[in-house]
Amino acid sequence: RKRPVETEIVEAVLRKVGLQNKIHLEAKNLSGGEKQRLQLARVMLLEPDLYLLDEPTANLDPLSTRNIEALITEIARDGKTVVFTTHNLVQARLLGQKFFFMKAGRLVQQGSGAEIFHRPVSLDIAEFASAENIIHGEIICAGDSRYLKANGLRIQVVRPLTEGQAAVVIRAEDILLSTSP
Repeated sequence: RKRPVETEIVEAVLRKVGLQNKIHLEAKNLSGGEKQRLQLARVMLLEPDLYLLDEPTANLDPLSTRNIEALITEIARDGKTVVFTTHNLVQARLLGQKFFFMKAGRLVQQGSGAEIFHRPVSLDIAEFASAENIIHGEIICAGDSRYLKANGLRIQVVRPLTEGQAAVVIRAEDILLSTSP
């Protein structure tokens, strides 16, 4: 970008990303994780307010992944906005504050991690989030009550839904067995 950068600043950023001992190496001689940290260092020198990262830990070993995650956390802690894409739900939950679930270029749901993963609005999200208990059936209305009828089960539905085909996601930690209603 033809911007002069003082050597001390370059060295400080390389220290921050853990590459201070690699300063004299060519990028092609770095490992995949080191190259990824170098890319972040190059951007950090520009001091942007917004970082857009596309799968920043794809194809990295676990140690390199943790190093990149630590850098992302530090960048966010410094008051910068970090937007990144990932298919790694563990990583998303670890690093994310706001979630946007997209499918085929369309926004399907947005919200907090709890909203997205505990109250998915579509089967796509539930399946992607590895929901274990997805039960397909039909919503039946009886007076003020609604329930899902599926394979001989009757599951009370508390959300106002219309009648018809539906699916319910029941998280294992939400199941309570009782001998009385």
